Amino acid sequence: MSKNKPNKKSRSNKSNFDKSIAVVMKDLISDMSYYDAAIVLNNEIRKILSLDDGDNVAEFTTAKISRYIRGETTIPVIVIAALCQYAKLTGDEFFMKVFEEQGLNWNRSIGRFSNYPLPEGFEYAVIHTAEDTNQLAQEFKECIRQGEIRSKFAYFGTKVTERYIKLMHSGPYVLNEKSANLLKESLDEVLEAVKGNKPIRIISLGIGDGEKDALIIEKLFEKTKGALEHKGALEYYVFDISIDMIKIGLNTVKEKIGEGNYLERLDRKLYQMDFMHINRVLNESISDKQNIFLLLGNTLGNFPEDILLGKINEVLQPNDFLLIDNQLKKPGKLSVDDENRLLSIYADSNEHREYMLAILDRAKISPTDGSISPARLSYDYGIKNEWLRNHNCATVLQEFTITNPITVEFGDESLPLGRNKIITVLYSKKYTKEALTNIVSDIFTVERVFSASNEDYALMLCKKSM
Repeated sequence: MSKNKPNKKSRSNKSNFDKSIAVVMKDLISDMSYYDAAIVLNNEIRKILSLDDGDNVAEFTTAKISRYIRGETTIPVIVIAALCQYAKLTGDEFFMKVFEEQGLNWNRSIGRFSNYPLPEGFEYAVIHTAEDTNQLAQEFKECIRQGEIRSKFAYFGTKVTERYIKLMHSGPYVLNEKSANLLKESLDEVLEAVKGNKPIRIISLGIGDGEKDALIIEKLFEKTKGALEHKGALEYYVFDISIDMIKIGLNTVKEKIGEGNYLERLDRKLYQMDFMHINRVLNESISDKQNIFLLLGNTLGNFPEDILLGKINEVLQPNDFLLIDNQLKKPGKLSVDDENRLLSIYADSNEHREYMLAILDRAKISPTDGSISPARLSYDYGIKNEWLRNHNCATVLQEFTITNPITVEFGDESLPLGRNKIITVLYSKKYTKEALTNIVSDIFTVERVFSASNEDYALMLCKKSM
């Protein structure tokens, strides 16, 4: 690695610039939401690095950092420090690769900047992004081609997020209410069961509207009111593919716990990323605290359960807990009445139609291109496990059928969609209580099972199997 030092101009500009950034960040943190502060800060960094909207941020920043280290540019050291500390936190392989390709020693570079003092509150404002937008665009194109939209895209983008939140609080869609009510009823017993010797860290996998996270955080603060009097007493990590969902959910948490004057004692770290990739940023370094992972709001049924639970198990440490819930179905093949009762949650409504069309709009598929089919139940869709296929699991499918042949554009590629092409826009699996217990206990130790009074919803507290 070159031993050249930054030139005098760089050093003379550094202190004034660092001071101004510190003042700006102080104002941002106190006067803006954390989401808005992150957006402003990221925009400022882009200006500092002279990036255009289409530029690859990681590529440009690593190149500029390397030039700074060689003494060839005047990039402010605080920006380098922030980026290096981000890379150290996430283990960003792209940063490491570029450094090595340019003949720079990554570990020495990190060592040089990793302890540089950043403005107070900086780490709370930055929403770490670990997703490649080009990769996501390619994934979505393949979803349309294959006729099945992956669940991550049901929560991705401003318009989709807004429509989903609107649906969550609409009349027929009662899943959010069922999840929150069961959590409220069970929370005291849950927190009693997770009591340990280490401080607690909450790791939320999908924040939703933030209501359930707020319930847990507020209850934790209430129970430990006398013991936690310092700022940052409770660490709270949020993972969500949608930056807009993070904004909405975090504002809910902020409002709820702010009423009890707990806000200043919450240490937040926010990750805009698919939580199927949490093993990229979480490792044994989180073993310093007792972690409670939250997978709430009927989320499990929207993913391949074996893969998702396996990913969570990879990062769980001994004595960590996972709190998971899901809607239940009755054992065996459902009667017509029971099917209709289950599907009534997904009844045709303006909220459901707007939500589905917002997802399709990413591919510029419009309402006039086809029709939304009534929700239906399948006993084999997306169900790999033969035992689950034996009526122990059922999948609710919500589909869009192309009625007028169209061609959708993805960058330079055109994708024709013929008449009667069916696109599964949303799907959600429902398990029997026995099936859900078996799926989870294949990987974890199930400590407690809580059920709604009519046995249509379950909440499970699990621990890493040893």
